[in-house]
Amino acid sequence: MKVVFVQDVPNVAEVGDIKEVKKGHARNYLLPKGLAVLATENELRRIESRKRAAAILREEQKAEAMGVAGSIDGIILTFAKRVTSKGNIYGSVSATAIQQELKHLGHTIEKSMIKLEDPIRQLGEHEVEVELNKDAIGKIKIIIEPAEGEKDEEKGAEKAEESTEETPVEDQPAQALEDNIEESSVPDEEEPVETVGKEPEASVEEAEEIITEEQPDEPADEDK
Repeated sequence: MKVVFVQDVPNVAEVGDIKEVKKGHARNYLLPKGLAVLATENELRRIESRKRAAAILREEQKAEAMGVAGSIDGIILTFAKRVTSKGNIYGSVSATAIQQELKHLGHTIEKSMIKLEDPIRQLGEHEVEVELNKDAIGKIKIIIEPAEGEKDEEKGAEKAEESTEETPVEDQPAQALEDNIEESSVPDEEEPVETVGKEPEASVEEAEEIITEEQPDEPADEDK
């Protein structure tokens, strides 16, 4: 069956193209969807006017798409996610999630325009293209970071690790250093040393008594 396309069908045909298609495809899809009409004499005469109108419409759509691409180019979307111990996130960031975030910012686009083969499942920054058409492509940045509660836990763990580390000597306060030096300089109590074959030395008091005993008594002064 021969038909005339009255709308652009990507990778198939443009407005004004005349093509032979299967009857089932024409009757079940192309004709009901208004994508094509039967190639009658009347429709064949309208081909040129359809092509001119389609060309004008394409230029308008291109300008609009380039405006949208320019408005979203450079946008940064941040998603906070819970993180596993291995650094992977619970769940993912899909094209639908990105589409919704863009809509919240006032940009309504089709999900198919977001060129994301697989949902994003890793922390960090990711660049994603938004293709309005082949001539209008905007690039946005997706940032996935740990949720706020998990950020606090990470900070607490870092502080705990820092507190367990020994403070270098040069970083210790001067008073602490003095205390350490005084403690280290105090000798331990000496244990009594046994003397083998030697009598212990006399004390000062005992020595004075010995000297007094050895000195002779002074003679009495009879004349006095």
